[in-house]
Amino acid sequence: MKKEIAKVPKDNSMVFLIIAIFVLIIDRITKYMALQTSYVKNYGLLFGLFSSPSLKWSYIFAISLVLVFLLYVFSLKDVKKNIRLQIGLVFMIAGLLGNLIDRLIYGFVIDFINIQITVFNFADASITLGALFVLFELFKRKGKRKPKEEIIRNKRRVKK
Repeated sequence: MKKEIAKVPKDNSMVFLIIAIFVLIIDRITKYMALQTSYVKNYGLLFGLFSSPSLKWSYIFAISLVLVFLLYVFSLKDVKKNIRLQIGLVFMIAGLLGNLIDRLIYGFVIDFINIQITVFNFADASITLGALFVLFELFKRKGKRKPKEEIIRNKRRVKK
């Protein structure tokens, strides 16, 4: 029995839009609540990486825009065939947009979930979850690839 890749139904755009809006709403609500209590101003990237004072937030803003664009372009290629890759990209793009909104409004990202090694927010968790979806699918796909020689042999058999 042949096992298929998670196929995408005809049009999931509404489902993806709902997921993105849900992530953005939860992100905004939790950041609003953090503003009322305790939070960390993050001028860096995901999980506070590269938060050196010498980096201007405008550079981070530009990097975020480029990442959103690249993720969007990446989602237009062969990703259309795999729902798990699409869901991963939706989570990543929604998280990037959530942090981008903070940068536009405040000039920094509001982080408030404090664990011993870092401080982060719901958008960071969304980006991480999306990246895990994408990495899982890419590694799974890589393991299923046939060696180049086998593909060439199969093409020759078909031509005969």
